[in-house]
Amino acid sequence: MQEEVIQDRYRIEEKIGRGTVGEVYRATDMTLDRSVAIKILDQELSDHPRFVERYVHLVRTAASLHHANIVVIHDIVRTPEERVCVVMEYLDGVPLDKALEETTQWPHPQTADVLTGIARALDYAHGEGIYHLGMKASDIILEPERPVVTDFCVLQALQTLTDRYSLRGLPPAYMAPEQIDASQGGHEGPWTDIYVLGIMAYQMIFGMLPFRATTPLAILHAHMEQEVPRPAGCPPEIFDPLRKAMAKSPEERYESAGAFVDEQPSRDSAAFRMAFRCS
Repeated sequence: MQEEVIQDRYRIEEKIGRGTVGEVYRATDMTLDRSVAIKILDQELSDHPRFVERYVHLVRTAASLHHANIVVIHDIVRTPEERVCVVMEYLDGVPLDKALEETTQWPHPQTADVLTGIARALDYAHGEGIYHLGMKASDIILEPERPVVTDFCVLQALQTLTDRYSLRGLPPAYMAPEQIDASQGGHEGPWTDIYVLGIMAYQMIFGMLPFRATTPLAILHAHMEQEVPRPAGCPPEIFDPLRKAMAKSPEERYESAGAFVDEQPSRDSAAFRMAFRCS
């Protein structure tokens, strides 16, 4: 793919990663002389007209979001093989999942800042009637001054192919009960994103996912049936908001991502510092 030029404008420089539905490249916008990121849709997905139609519609919807903590979408173009390419703001930061691998438990001020940025992005998008519904740690890019949420709406496009999220894209570790069994948890909505934000908060604070098992099916069962594990010595000021954010029933969760973050103790509080010594 190196040296390829798309639409006589975007010169592919290097592959930088892989998203849910395609590979991501750093490219140069030769018209505006700037670096951009381009996600090129997998060929197998490009061969499904209904999926492509839905995907392009959802990308346009996501492009309407303008917020400091949400990636900017610049353009939608196609390769000569008719593969859809989404041109986005180039982010030079570290994905949250990689950062969590390098540092299992974060300094509490950094955790508070990251959670606040993600919550602001979610509340803004929810206010516009747009839900992520597929958020996972790899969708959060940690820039030096801000976390940035990417891949809004992508998982919704995959529903045109299958109703089983676990087949592609969304790891069981980041699935809400209503995504696993709609008859048990209700339909998806902003409360789904809040559940996943609770998972990420738990992971950053305690250095581990709340539900862990040896098989994907066992993890899904835990989301549906098990209570959120409380690490030994964890103060209620920290644990109770996490448990509410990850309530099994959507109506028992917070009404907004901001409400969840606001109920966390101050990042300089003794409770927040104590939580990072829990295990």
